[in-house]
Amino acid sequence: MLIRKVIPLAILGISLLLGGCAFLVPPPPDGVTASYDQYMDKIRVSWNEVSGARRYEIWRSTSEQGNYTMIGSVEASVTSYDDRNVEAGRDYYYRVKACNRFGCSDFSAAARGRARATPPAPTGLNASQGEFPDKVVLSWNAAQGATSYEIQRRAEGENDYSDLARGITTTSYVDDTVTPGTVYWYRVRARNQAGPGPWSRAVMGYAGGGNVPSAPQNLTASDGAYSGKIVITWDEVIGVDHYLLYRSEAEDGEYVVLAQTEDTSFHDTTVETGEEHVYWYKVRACSNGACGPFSNADSGWAAGDEPPGPPG
Repeated sequence: MLIRKVIPLAILGISLLLGGCAFLVPPPPDGVTASYDQYMDKIRVSWNEVSGARRYEIWRSTSEQGNYTMIGSVEASVTSYDDRNVEAGRDYYYRVKACNRFGCSDFSAAARGRARATPPAPTGLNASQGEFPDKVVLSWNAAQGATSYEIQRRAEGENDYSDLARGITTTSYVDDTVTPGTVYWYRVRARNQAGPGPWSRAVMGYAGGGNVPSAPQNLTASDGAYSGKIVITWDEVIGVDHYLLYRSEAEDGEYVVLAQTEDTSFHDTTVETGEEHVYWYKVRACSNGACGPFSNADSGWAAGDEPPGPPG
């Protein structure tokens, strides 16, 4: 009879002991926060101290409801953790567990963090082309995270850009330091506390001036009509001294002066042959040191050498 009474009591005692461990596990930490755009190279996770904890585990995911992976642990005397294995500009989610010798708590609430990144290159940069007699007006789309913008400019024929303006807090700028008829190339980049981002695509702009020639009309470039060259033609503009012909490898790319000529046609022999090598052209008329607006753009390509005929 004694044995029958002792065994159930022993089982009950063990059950109470094991079940009681759950009450000795610490609760999840509260007050969990993660730094957001505060640091460039890390995210700092912080939480409130939990009574009875001997250490804390820090877990991370790339989505709030995603799978979390433990990325580190700290002693009970520490209530923060610096996650340096992060990609700037990307959101991460953090949860923390409090642990002691009986086990670890459930997850804390999630906190979102991000390391600060430099802004992307501004898009949509546009520069006026002859609409104003004494200035070039620039505009662009806002870059996410930007606090200011910087502009650089180079005149046609120059190789290097120079600073034009810094600390611009709007998405437009008026360049009134131009010479009418001179072509300028502009580029913009955004800046924030992390530093400057990449430069935008460069665009050309120029002021019209009072006595600049009109734009040549009907520019055309040959499409495979000639072997080893592209022939470009355009209509005459009365009273001009010469024309400047420009070439680019893309319709919206950077056009570079190819030739100066007094004729209304030009044979471009500095091209690669084949329909896969397409070139784009524009022309301007110039008189008394001032050049007018660009003509329309047109593309062309050069045919290769004709294959040899059959043997005689």
